[in-house]
Amino acid sequence: MDVEYTTVGCNGEEKQEIESVSNFLVEELFNEKRWNCNFLLRLEDQPKRVLETLGRLIERLLEKNVFNLDDLKYIAECNWGRKANSLQLKKDENV
Repeated sequence: MDVEYTTVGCNGEEKQEIESVSNFLVEELFNEKRWNCNFLLRLEDQPKRVLETLGRLIERLLEKNVFNLDDLKYIAECNWGRKANSLQLKKDENV
């Protein structure tokens, strides 16, 4: 699956870009664009960024009822003990 979006080239003209979802995510997550400069995310910060992204994905799937609490326990390998027994989903009250 691909995504298409509008970007601005070096000469200031808008252009359409098409790339795979995975390449889009790599560019958005690891290559910060500020004005005309690109900054790559430091290697030691990349695992945290990947896990934050996966967390947002799982959170969205829980919100849409694609995943449930048992799926979260499975993903986190939190299958037994006090934490597993007391784990529950809490809806954001500010939303």
